[in-house]
Amino acid sequence: MKKLLALLLAATMLLGLAACGSPGSAESEPEPAMSAPVSEAPTDNSSSLPAPASDEPVYGGNATVLYGDDLIQYFDPAMGDNRTYSIWMENLFAYDWGANKPENAVSMYTNYTYYDGQIAESYEVDYDAETVTVKIRDDVCFQDKSVAGMGDYDIFHARKVTASDVAYSYQRLLGIDGVTATTNTEMPWEMLLPAIESIEVVDDLTCVFHIPALTEVQLDALITAPVNITGPEWDELTAEQQNDWHYAVGTGPYILTDFQLNASMSFVKSENYYDYDERNPENKLPYLDTVKFVEISDSSNILTQFISGQLDIISFGNDLMNVSEMQQLRDTLGEGNYIEMRYESTPGTILSHYNLENNPMSDRNVRIAMQHAIDVETITKAINAVEEVELRGMWASTVGWDSGTLAAKADEFTYDPDLARQMLADAGYADGFEITYYTKNSGVQAVQMVAQYLNQVGIKLNIEVVADTSERNAHMRNSEELCAFGGNAGEFALKFASMAYFPDGPDYGMFVDNPEWDELCAKIKTATSLEEQAEIARKLDEIWVTEHYGVFSIGCGETHNFYSSKMGGVTGEQFCCNNNTRIMIARLWSTTGE
Repeated sequence: MKKLLALLLAATMLLGLAACGSPGSAESEPEPAMSAPVSEAPTDNSSSLPAPASDEPVYGGNATVLYGDDLIQYFDPAMGDNRTYSIWMENLFAYDWGANKPENAVSMYTNYTYYDGQIAESYEVDYDAETVTVKIRDDVCFQDKSVAGMGDYDIFHARKVTASDVAYSYQRLLGIDGVTATTNTEMPWEMLLPAIESIEVVDDLTCVFHIPALTEVQLDALITAPVNITGPEWDELTAEQQNDWHYAVGTGPYILTDFQLNASMSFVKSENYYDYDERNPENKLPYLDTVKFVEISDSSNILTQFISGQLDIISFGNDLMNVSEMQQLRDTLGEGNYIEMRYESTPGTILSHYNLENNPMSDRNVRIAMQHAIDVETITKAINAVEEVELRGMWASTVGWDSGTLAAKADEFTYDPDLARQMLADAGYADGFEITYYTKNSGVQAVQMVAQYLNQVGIKLNIEVVADTSERNAHMRNSEELCAFGGNAGEFALKFASMAYFPDGPDYGMFVDNPEWDELCAKIKTATSLEEQAEIARKLDEIWVTEHYGVFSIGCGETHNFYSSKMGGVTGEQFCCNNNTRIMIARLWSTTGE
């Protein structure tokens, strides 16, 4: 008897975090992800990254960047870093570019030990007093929009940033110190930030974060949380004005000068930008005069525009061209006429919520049957063009997990459609059931392959293509319509995992009635060190694999980033990761000055 199950599959994205490489370990030095020019194709994760470009930086020129997600109408500083197009804004801290270790900047979320001050000049931790004292730079100003011909929209008038602005930026997210919490946020800040009790402004350049029971884990959360710095003037705008791109303003290297919904964003350099290039300390940033982000859904159009020189960077998250198109790019341009970087991608899984009755995936044996029905190796090789396929747990690289649990249960992850049919019949689903898959157009190829395999064992996959991420998320969060989520089984930071899989997260449903999982989730939230946190995550990983909470649909592979040969400063860091977009776009240059 068929049973209807509405299922959301987003095989390469969870909360906007998928396929952006492997984060650094919380216990040790991060492993370098796969990254090399195409002429130096990597064979494993220990491949050497390319040396920094030998050519000297050049001022002037422009870059057109293919943006891999949706360019949506949202400009509030509360967006965090889930909109990497917001290069007009900055945080207190950012990845330490001066370390000159590009292997540490390929991951989406590295821990605080790899961060340095951005707007912050220094910080001091006092665990006994439960305080973090932050000193900010005295040369940071809000952008002068008048130089871009938008003086009428200049709410800050290029004034200096103060410690009061820093405090306000956090207070408005948490609703503390008498500041009303903003409702214009897409980020669960109470989960990302530590439990900040209050923020004391000592003087114009110093503020003190009071954090009860301060630990290393909470310090990590404070430093790595992507809080954009703004000022109270922003909340004096009307809702209509906050939704108007003309008012978008921050301290970043580029000023937003044009916005076309789901199409493009244009920027011009900020003349009063304060920062210098850590690798070329005498050089004031940014190098480029203008930057343009474009959104293109047709992969053949992406290929054509890159080959013709209309696109300079293809570097966001998932591959937006298929394998044959990428090979056509290489063959047409020829070696030396482009730069290709390769990064290890995260696997994808089918995840289920148990909030509706008669949910087949609430049965572990059904989940195993679905795993046997899907030829993960064939799908991964077809999509990612790799020779070997690897499956991992949620936090494999982050916690140094060696996949031992998965290896011990290897027979439960094999492709065996006959066994899948038998297990479905034994579970009471001899006639199969129906599921619906909501996906963006860029993911259709993998979805169609999954559908073919599931159909062979009687599971009908109805594919629904949505216009953008927002529409897909609307289905994902509609618990009355859906009882399952699609997601990423890749390695991402524990704080983001808590958003999804912990009892107060949106994907918790698949872990219902597992007291061991709940207990470990409680422990990981009270861990005092990154080492302790990582050890607990290792145990959660083992449960996740043992119980088949994620049915693998595609394994680890590669994502490919392409740069025009005119782009200088390309040294291996991953453009789309965390705040790397903001950092890199200020430090890349056009070798031709055009």
